[in-house]
Amino acid sequence: MNESDREYLTRVFGCDVFNVYACSEHLMMGISRPGESHMVLYDDDLHYECGSDHTLVTNLFNFTLPLIRYRMSDILRPVKNSSGPYLAVDNVVGRVEMAPAFLNRDGVEDFISPHTINEIFVVGVERFQMRISSKASFTFAICLAPSLSAAEQANAVMSTELRLRELLDQKLMTNVSFDVLVVDQLPLDAKTRKFKLIVHPS
Repeated sequence: MNESDREYLTRVFGCDVFNVYACSEHLMMGISRPGESHMVLYDDDLHYECGSDHTLVTNLFNFTLPLIRYRMSDILRPVKNSSGPYLAVDNVVGRVEMAPAFLNRDGVEDFISPHTINEIFVVGVERFQMRISSKASFTFAICLAPSLSAAEQANAVMSTELRLRELLDQKLMTNVSFDVLVVDQLPLDAKTRKFKLIVHPS
């Protein structure tokens, strides 16, 4: 959750919002309290080794299946001279697959959460991928269900365009342009053998 999202949620719900860092392998890993510019990691039972493009995490509480120096694509930057007994990192916890950033209509850079993109649902669209072109444009590649008729395919493309425009409007990104591209399949990453949800310019 970036700072603009936190401010929005605080205003809408009228309460403090905590930023939580967690994953399925290690459960709760850290937290950022309201007003804090950094995130505190639970390094009493999780040991972190922070690299420039990854983090190694050793899980010290899982006796059944311990994870020793488990490599994660999360990028953690320790904060120097932070108070308290726990390891603190910059509040922006980045990943190799970073959130897409665009300049909004006011010229301010803002992010769209990958979780928001991942939860886009359009009938007939089986898989999709956001391919970033610039700070003001992207291509949205979609794979359609093979059983769709020509009319259903056209409706799926139009519904995708409407959903994306709605998402961009909510983020004040009416200036951001995009194209919906129908493809037969999405290319797989050579290492993970999975397709990336978001592809950034090389």
